[in-house]
Amino acid sequence: MRPNRAIRRCWTICFMAWLLFTVVFVGTAGAGYFQLPFLLSTYNSSCDYVGSFKINGVDAQHGDEVAFFDPQGVLCGLYVVDDSGQYGVVHVYGDDPSTTEVDEGAGSGDVLTVKIWNASKEVELSGVCVRLSSGDPAGSFDPSLIPPEWYDKQGFILNIDTAIPPPADINADCEVNILDAMLALQVICGIEVLQFVTNKADLDGDHQIGLQEVIYILQEVAGMREK
Repeated sequence: MRPNRAIRRCWTICFMAWLLFTVVFVGTAGAGYFQLPFLLSTYNSSCDYVGSFKINGVDAQHGDEVAFFDPQGVLCGLYVVDDSGQYGVVHVYGDDPSTTEVDEGAGSGDVLTVKIWNASKEVELSGVCVRLSSGDPAGSFDPSLIPPEWYDKQGFILNIDTAIPPPADINADCEVNILDAMLALQVICGIEVLQFVTNKADLDGDHQIGLQEVIYILQEVAGMREK
């Protein structure tokens, strides 16, 4: 009986440890498209953002996401929408100066990049597709700079809307350029693509990226298509 009790006790401890880790990790990282590194929550330095959130002029819905990145591309702030049409307060974490070998987040004065996940369309929006504007001051929150900048222990009102990507915009940044052609060719050749691409950028409704899209993009870049 004693060995069985010991085994049961061991399994119980392991299960409780796993459950605790899961609750802490998921609560910090959030669930969905973007994944906030668990490491960020261990350093108490953040800049807070809050504001209205629309996608193509319509209130963002439950499951849509707002993500903040530092200049090195490190995801340092994330919010998954609960209440339609708004986000925040989202903590955008700073870099821990004691870990010089790791970049956990932003530093004072760093310009932040905002990316959006449209859950219903399964599209990541970035670049000029993401339209930012300052909000009116409220309480301890000031109107945000545009583009937003990171300052420790400060809060800002930043309103977010998006635009509809144009045809053949492979990475959904609202610009059709040579990068889109390169990404399309990688998809066609079966080469691993290391950034977001959307098959909704297809031109003929087949939800596939092919040579038709590449030709369209090259014509667009060369100014051969009528506006």
